[in-house]
Amino acid sequence: MKLSELVRATRIERKLSLQDVADRSLHRISRGYVSQIENENVSVRSISLEKLEGLALGLGMPALDLFRIAAGEESDDRPKNRREILIEAFGGGVSPDEVESVEKMLDTWFQTKREEAFEKTNGAP
Repeated sequence: MKLSELVRATRIERKLSLQDVADRSLHRISRGYVSQIENENVSVRSISLEKLEGLALGLGMPALDLFRIAAGEESDDRPKNRREILIEAFGGGVSPDEVESVEKMLDTWFQTKREEAFEKTNGAP
């Protein structure tokens, strides 16, 4: 599945408008840029990691899914959840406790990035 197809399918499935995706991304990606991605008017290779992270946030899906698709990795047409991706990335040689620990670190990192973006958008208190 191509990034453009995944973005459009996910957005439609979740009943999100282009503006909804931009708003939910904390304005890391614009409505117009989401449209350009869906219509393949922008090279996937030129999309920054920050934009992909914003897009994932806006779509409510793991950023790792978008990173993998953007990198050209094959998809089974179903976005994988973070746990599946981590287990696959470590070749299955990771314990459930280790996966949980990595998930917590990722959650903390994403929350920090969201807060930083919010502060930039709305001004730090």
